[in-house]
Amino acid sequence: MSDDEYVYSDDEGDYQYSDGGEEEEGGGGQSDYAIEVENAFYEADDKRRNDPGAALELFKKVVQLEKDNRPDEVKWRFKSLEHMVVLHYRLGQGDAMLQVYQELLGCLDKVTRNECNDTINHVLDTVSAGAGPQGAQVSLARMYEITLDVLRSSQNERLWFNTNLKLGKMLLDRGDYGALERTVGLLHDSLKSGQSKEDQNRDAYLLEVYALEIAMYDATRQNAKLKEIWHKTNSLSAAIQDPRIFGGLHEAGGKMSMEEEAWSKAYDEFFQSFRNYQEAGNPRAKQCLKYVVLANMIALKDINPFDSREAKVYKDDPEIQAMVELRAAYESSDVKQFERLLKDEKLGITSDPFIMRYVNDLLHNIRSEVLKKLVRPYKRVRLDFLAREINVPALEVEGILVQLILDNRINARIDQRLGVLEKFTPVLGPSSSGSSGAKAANAPGDAGGSVVLGAEMEESSTRVAMDRKFISLKAWASSLSKISSN
Repeated sequence: MSDDEYVYSDDEGDYQYSDGGEEEEGGGGQSDYAIEVENAFYEADDKRRNDPGAALELFKKVVQLEKDNRPDEVKWRFKSLEHMVVLHYRLGQGDAMLQVYQELLGCLDKVTRNECNDTINHVLDTVSAGAGPQGAQVSLARMYEITLDVLRSSQNERLWFNTNLKLGKMLLDRGDYGALERTVGLLHDSLKSGQSKEDQNRDAYLLEVYALEIAMYDATRQNAKLKEIWHKTNSLSAAIQDPRIFGGLHEAGGKMSMEEEAWSKAYDEFFQSFRNYQEAGNPRAKQCLKYVVLANMIALKDINPFDSREAKVYKDDPEIQAMVELRAAYESSDVKQFERLLKDEKLGITSDPFIMRYVNDLLHNIRSEVLKKLVRPYKRVRLDFLAREINVPALEVEGILVQLILDNRINARIDQRLGVLEKFTPVLGPSSSGSSGAKAANAPGDAGGSVVLGAEMEESSTRVAMDRKFISLKAWASSLSKISSN
């Protein structure tokens, strides 16, 4: 909630109005004090946006008027102090902001719990947003410290817990993982206390802590601990389905599955995360949709994620439109367009470090598909021709072809000496009738009448000669491994 939209509640009878005495003057009119304090407050409120300095002075006047005339009340003082904290922050007056904030916290025992929650959340959210000058930002950690000190002695356990969660998210954004780990420890300790154990919402609180902990382990690449915590959430998932929490949990599950190269599972986790983020109105839904497309392509899925109703909402977004074009290039095996989209800095596809980790997997997949289509009409094709077609070195083409052969996705072998790929159909073994050999079936020919690999091999010596001419895949892989190790 922004400062301009903030609404003050007078619920639970927290402010009492007198029907007479000091509030009446000359036949029922308001006292001079009541008129002056109210006018000063609303005049200050009008000046907050355009003249913050003047607004600060007027809010100070309101605070002093109420102290002098109604020291036991905080009706106008509490609202004025809240505005003053935000104004000092926006003006970069860190020391003054802290001083006023401490005075505001001293009034918490005189307002309702709802007012207390709303005001502290509003102030901390505003300051945590980081829109103020540097002088105010450096005081943020101190604000959390004094807030937690005050709340620790109060009975508002939920606000203390929420404030620690806010602090944890701030530390995560700043990359202060040591302090974040200590905060997570405090949150776990609070849930082990007798009072928290009896709280019916304990599982919901625990899920929020796990979500923060998982984000920390994801950021620090501690995959073993991430996996351990992620599995702990499964026992809590059945009873609680808060999309604000589960968006992050499923995203972590997707990233964990990507690390394990469980591409299809990663796709399912990312898609569920995307749905949760969208349901919760979290802007991270758009980024997670990119991960959905990433996992979809690496998993070689035929399903287009943009066919779903949820994803179509983002189809006109420039960043998502780039992913749509990337998916289209992938489907059509247009490797040159695919690489152009990846390299275009304006599109920002590879600006995400997580996506960058898997760019090579993406390129390997699409190059494999393109090579399969390129060699289809030929019996014999030069490796340097294939390398030019997909714009990579011949050695890399050879590696991709070897993987396709080992995966039985193409039926061929490589002549390294001549630098060619030759396709064939499997040679039939000796017949049971005792004939000396069998004819190999011819591979599908091309229009030019390419060389046929499966010539008649009636004699064992012929087979030996062919083995000497063509390097075996096993030997090729072994030699490549030795080169890499050297």
